[in-house]
Amino acid sequence: MLGATYPPRQPPRARSIATALSRSRFVWWVALALLIVNDHVLKGAGLLPGWLTGKLSDFAGLMVAPVVVSTIARARRSAARAACFCLVATLFGATKLWPPAARLAEAAAGALGIASKVWSDPTDLMALLILPVAWRVDTARTSTPSPSASWRARAARPPRNAAAVILGAAACLATSRVDLGAYRTSVYLANATLSPVTARLHRARAPLDCAALASDPAAALIGVPFDPVACWRLDAGKLVPLSRNWLRITGTDAGIAQGPGGPGPDCDAVVVHVDGQPDTLLSWQQVGEIDVDLQSVEPGFTDDLDPHGIYLERLRERIYETGSSLVVSTPTSLVLPEITPCGDAP
Repeated sequence: MLGATYPPRQPPRARSIATALSRSRFVWWVALALLIVNDHVLKGAGLLPGWLTGKLSDFAGLMVAPVVVSTIARARRSAARAACFCLVATLFGATKLWPPAARLAEAAAGALGIASKVWSDPTDLMALLILPVAWRVDTARTSTPSPSASWRARAARPPRNAAAVILGAAACLATSRVDLGAYRTSVYLANATLSPVTARLHRARAPLDCAALASDPAAALIGVPFDPVACWRLDAGKLVPLSRNWLRITGTDAGIAQGPGGPGPDCDAVVVHVDGQPDTLLSWQQVGEIDVDLQSVEPGFTDDLDPHGIYLERLRERIYETGSSLVVSTPTSLVLPEITPCGDAP
């Protein structure tokens, strides 16, 4: 039209930069959505294996957290932004390599009223590979499209407004949140490997000769029938009670006893079978009861062994059930019936 004015057309390079920034910002919002859905829907739902939901949290969290920290610090210069990224990476690496740092992180979250469990697992450090992408997203945060920029460059705003920062920070704090329900049991089985395992449990039929069991478990159990109890899929760090009568002491089933009820016997014995591994006979005298979290084992870090716990630990291709001062661990070749199907730990 005669006399009409039009905004100047962007040069090709300006359009490509605006499009790249728009995509970078969109990636941040996708990571935030993944973090929220993974931690509040997928974790514990059984739709994905535990190791995968853990890795998703690490990757999404390291996409969201550095940008949030950089935004809160109002860092715009490269040096200031790099300091924010280094802070997040250092804290993440410390919790994955040093269990005491993970405990400090749990305590800090607890001070904010957030019950959490942080797992120390060096394989999680692979999530640091996402930091260059997060850096590009943060670069988009500090780059403002010109008034003549395309609508795409304005559609995906950088996470600089208060609502985005609050939402991102809340999602990061909730990343490691778990249900810290607990058991009361005298002995428990814990998966201290870095991968899920399937464990089948058979229990010796009572009554047992406790004196003979303490002297020679294999000889004392000759001719004693073993009854199938359960088959469990145990994620890394998961544990299950081995007591004949155990109690769930927190959560929605607080105070619900499992088993026949009443006090446990003076001694007990079970056979644990892990797929592809030799069977192991575990026997113990009555050792009193303790309270343990549903998930309280550091996979790969079992220096401080609880004598009430039997830990599944991997050495090359073998998985071993480590005994303790309270529980005797003995290889066995008893022929026991198969237990199917296998379900999640109680």
